[in-house]
Amino acid sequence: DGDGEAVTALRPLNARGGACLAVGDDDGRVRLWDARLRGDRRPPVESQPHEDYVSDIAVEGTTLLTTGADGRLAALDARSNLKPLGVSEPQDDELLAVAVLKGGRKVICGTATGPLVVYNWGRWGDSKDRLLGHPESVDALLRFDDDTLVTGSSDGRVRVCRVMPGLDVLGVLGEHDGFPVEALAFNADRSSVLSLSHDSVVRVFDASGLEEMAAAGGDSGDSDGSEG
Repeated sequence: DGDGEAVTALRPLNARGGACLAVGDDDGRVRLWDARLRGDRRPPVESQPHEDYVSDIAVEGTTLLTTGADGRLAALDARSNLKPLGVSEPQDDELLAVAVLKGGRKVICGTATGPLVVYNWGRWGDSKDRLLGHPESVDALLRFDDDTLVTGSSDGRVRVCRVMPGLDVLGVLGEHDGFPVEALAFNADRSSVLSLSHDSVVRVFDASGLEEMAAAGGDSGDSDGSEG
């Protein structure tokens, strides 16, 4: 970024027509860059909700959700110069990824040891639940629908999971031969899931397999993957 800190997370703000980017850096800061102000010398809006690097950013309406290696989840108001709406107590674990499910009521975070940490929207102080089911760290999350996540793990596998109650791993969409999965995204028409890993390869998986797993999972019984 402008001060030389490494960029560790990046997310466009679609609500602003794609002209704005939310950027997290190695120093725990979050900034909003507006491409429409090209050439303008005003500094970007910024906040520093984390004490370690920003691992991921999600956008829900006008709220930015950020996770950090300090084990905290932060909620920032994009309309009010990134005013903090809340910052959680630190987990005994790095938070590496974030996604919003259940109609905006639940915020799910991936961790360095594998469990998914669940927060209730608006209650940012402490987590609500921990969902077990991944043997290694969860470094990437991709929302498919209100109940289903695609997860990328350091074991190289891209999994399809139904979330709450508990965690039901529906299947493996693909893998990177043991290399950690660092990022997940849909293509423009959501017909494919793209994954990036430490092998410097972007792999493309047919999203119809994801739809089949999610549909089959919706008809099966719930597995109890929560930690009491």
